[in-house]
Amino acid sequence: MATKTRNEQPGRPGRRPSLNADHTAVLRTIIREQPRSSLGEVTRELLRRAGVKVSTVTVRKALREAGIERLKPLRRAGERAAAQGAAPVRYGYTAAHRRRDGASGMNTDLTDAEWALVADLFERDGQRGAPARYERRHMVNACCYALRTGCAWRLLPKTFPPWQATYKSFSRWAAAGEKGREMDYQVWTGPAMGAFNQWVKGTYLEAPQNRRVVDVTRQILTGCAVMQRVRALEAQGVVFPAALKRYVPEQS
Repeated sequence: MATKTRNEQPGRPGRRPSLNADHTAVLRTIIREQPRSSLGEVTRELLRRAGVKVSTVTVRKALREAGIERLKPLRRAGERAAAQGAAPVRYGYTAAHRRRDGASGMNTDLTDAEWALVADLFERDGQRGAPARYERRHMVNACCYALRTGCAWRLLPKTFPPWQATYKSFSRWAAAGEKGREMDYQVWTGPAMGAFNQWVKGTYLEAPQNRRVVDVTRQILTGCAVMQRVRALEAQGVVFPAALKRYVPEQS
C-alpha cells in the first residue's frame, strides 16, 4: 500500500487575515489625514472608524504590505533628548524644593530660622569652664546628619567636627537635657514615646525611673501576646468585653 508523502498531505488552512481590503483603504485615509500619527493613534482611529480591534503590530504589517508610509511623529520640546538641542522640561520636585547645603556642605544642616528656634538649648552663657572648641551649631549639624542618614558616628564626613567630640556632646545633651524637659532630649521617637506614655499612664511604668529595659521589653512582649490571642479568639466568634481588650502593665 502506497503511503502519502509529507508534501502530498493537505495543509491546514491559514488564519484569516485580520484586515481586509476595506480596512486597508481606511488605513490609507487615516494616514493621509493624519500623516504624523503614532501607531497607537492609528490603531485607535481604525477601531473608531471601522470597528476592528487589532494590535499595533498588525497595523504596522498592513501598512508595510500596502506600501503606506508614515511620517515620524513630532515630539514636544520637553520630550526631545538634550543631545538634540533642547533640554527636557521637568515638573514636580526640582532643585527649588531642595534644602540648600549648609556650611558643612550637607543639606541636613539647620537653617538660620531653625537654629534661631533651638539655639537657646545649646548656647548657654555665664557657665564656667573653657570656651567651646567647636561651634555649637556645627556640632548640632553633625548630630542632625547622623540622625538623618543613620550612619555610624565613626563615618561622619570630615566637614564635621571629629566624631568623638560629636558623640560626646550628643550623649551629654541627651543625658542632661534641660530641667523639666529631660525626656525630650533622651527620646527621639516622639510619636512612639507619646503612645507609650499613654499606655503606661496610671501604672508603675509611668515614672521614668521605673522604666528598665528588661522590664519594659517584657511588658511589651506580654501585651503583644495577649492582644494576638484576643484577635485569634475574636476571629472564631468569641466576644470579649472592652475591658479585656486592653492589656495594662502590671508589676510582678
